[in-house]
Amino acid sequence: MAKFTFKFRNWHFVLGLVLLFFTPISAEWRLLLFGSNAVGVIVPYDEEMDNDHFTIGYTDRYAVLFTDGTHLYHSPIYTSDKFFMGQKMRVKYYEYNPKINLTVDVFGIYRGWNLVFTLILIFIWFSTFWSINK
Repeated sequence: MAKFTFKFRNWHFVLGLVLLFFTPISAEWRLLLFGSNAVGVIVPYDEEMDNDHFTIGYTDRYAVLFTDGTHLYHSPIYTSDKFFMGQKMRVKYYEYNPKINLTVDVFGIYRGWNLVFTLILIFIWFSTFWSINK
């Protein structure tokens, strides 16, 4: 009887990593495709603004303040050299609940649980690839 063996090739590994990096985008696909657009302004983030967002311990944070036409809302962002006070930034939000929003940049898509989930999947992918190709 023939023994079945399988080895990952390098392109399998790279393809898996690319797909894993797209998991946060696929988690927010409805918002990215069907969400309403707004342009907000970066302001200092106040902890009392919202406690719904998961944070990983960053202390110098900003928020994008945007409006849906009637009320003001915010979307927390993390400090980066590319952000500065008063800068305008695009935000996607659901019309029925603008508190569910996303800044349209890399830091907005890979924030909170999206980042944690992706890192866990990448760790599992690395360990699987390593154990099979041992």
